[in-house]
Amino acid sequence: MARSNFFIRLLNRLPKYALWLTGAWVIITNTILFPFFGAKMDPAGQQTPLDLQVGFSKAVAEETLAAYGAQGREVYFLTELTVDLIYPIMYAVFFGLLLLRAAKRAQVAPTGFAYQLIALPFVAALGDFIENAALVTMVQQFPILGNTAVLVANAGQLLKWAAIIVSVLCLLSWWVVGWQKRQRQA
Repeated sequence: MARSNFFIRLLNRLPKYALWLTGAWVIITNTILFPFFGAKMDPAGQQTPLDLQVGFSKAVAEETLAAYGAQGREVYFLTELTVDLIYPIMYAVFFGLLLLRAAKRAQVAPTGFAYQLIALPFVAALGDFIENAALVTMVQQFPILGNTAVLVANAGQLLKWAAIIVSVLCLLSWWVVGWQKRQRQA
C-alpha cells in the first residue's frame, strides 16, 4: 500500500474527540467571534469583509477599508492575526476528519488519487493564510494599497474557495456512496 500524504497520516493519528473539538471551534468562530469582531470593524454593518468577497478590486478594497475607519481597520488587523490565524487550521482539521470518515464509509481506496483529496482542506487553509497575509499588508499600507497585495489576496481566495468547493463535493459524494453501500448491506 502506498504511503498516504502527511496530512492524512496526521488526521489518522488524532483522537476521536478532535472532530468535536474542531467542529465546536468552527461553529463558535462563525456564530460568535466573527460576528462580534465584524460589528467592531463595521458598526453600521454595511461592508462585507474582504475575506468573504469572492474576488475584489483595488477600488473595492480601498472603499471597504476606508469605511471601516481607523478603529475598524485596527480590529480587522488584530482579527486577521489572532482568530483568523487559528481558524484555517481548525476548519482544515475538521473538514479533513469529515472527509476521512466519509472516505472510509464509502470504501475509497487508500492508494487511489481520490483518497488524497482528503488533504484538500489543508490546501484551502494555505489559500486562507495567503489571503490573510495580503489583507494584513493592505491594512498596514492603507490608504495607499499596492496592486500586488490585492492580486495576492485574490489568488489566495481563489485557491481557498476552489479547494473548499471540491472538498464539499467529495464529502457529499462519499456520503452518498457510503449510505448506498450501507443500504445494500442491510
